Amino acid sequence: MKKTIIEIGGIDGVGKSTQVKLLNDHFSKKGLGVFIPDSVVYFNSDYPQSLEERKGWYVSKDPREIVKINIVGAKRRNDLCQNIESDIVLLDRGYVTIKSSAIARLIRTRTFEESKKIVDTLCQDIHYVPIEDFHIIYFAGMELIKKRLLGITPEFECYLNNFRVAIDAVSLERRIYRIDSHQDKIAVTSKTLEYIL
Repeated sequence: MKKTIIEIGGIDGVGKSTQVKLLNDHFSKKGLGVFIPDSVVYFNSDYPQSLEERKGWYVSKDPREIVKINIVGAKRRNDLCQNIESDIVLLDRGYVTIKSSAIARLIRTRTFEESKKIVDTLCQDIHYVPIEDFHIIYFAGMELIKKRLLGITPEFECYLNNFRVAIDAVSLERRIYRIDSHQDKIAVTSKTLEYIL
């Protein structure tokens, strides 16, 4: 069997990690080897490793530097995934989500078009390209996101809204499958499997 690489993507709080776990359970029960790499933050030592450090870092660090560090980490993770022996690779945040998050982070200080151009150039310079066979992008309304992610600040909500807009734009570059994650998590997993299989 050829290795299949699947992006499980979307903005924060849509249920990506839950779906990765459920899909892992499904494929493992079918006897398939599943590899789930760590988050991109663990593939670049310039990234603060603790959540508390990252919270402050996101506020104080130049957004362009954050984006570069993120993309370098994503490229290193891709390199690992391409060389791993496994039937299925599940990426919690793949190309569409990583690139969209980068654009959303830059929009704080630039226009959307400027932000996208900077991210496109960084991806090209770093040789970060999509390796996924499938891009599954989950969507949910902001009210549901606020229930799932308690204590969202106005700044973070603005970032999430920009992230959503960026996903719509980046999705035009790739063939993606959109799934509404308002539904029961098992129903969401079933819809995901319908698309993949």
